[in-house]
Amino acid sequence: MVGIERVQGDAQPGLPFTNRLLADLAAMPNLQVVYLGTDRNAWPFATDRAWTIRLAAWLHGGGCCMTANYAVHVAGQIEGNYALITPRLVAGTESDLGCIDRFATDFFLALARQGF
Repeated sequence: MVGIERVQGDAQPGLPFTNRLLADLAAMPNLQVVYLGTDRNAWPFATDRAWTIRLAAWLHGGGCCMTANYAVHVAGQIEGNYALITPRLVAGTESDLGCIDRFATDFFLALARQGF
């Protein structure tokens, strides 16, 4: 299960970037995704006894397209902390939503390479 925190810099209350990231990752095979901004989802995520991944992302973080930190928990214990950077394309050629789409693919492939 992947728990997603609000994308930093996302406009509330609509959260268009966070919702796009949720939708992109939910479309990936064998991946269950929840938004951690509500108590309804935070509690089941925290009590999951299998593996969970907590994802915190920044759109245009550090001058990149997107940056993220994610922590892998196995049976409630932190197994590892990781970072992922999706670099920018040529300036002005990619929308914010396009950046999020590319990041979601990069994140899914990173999880596959790590055996999740």
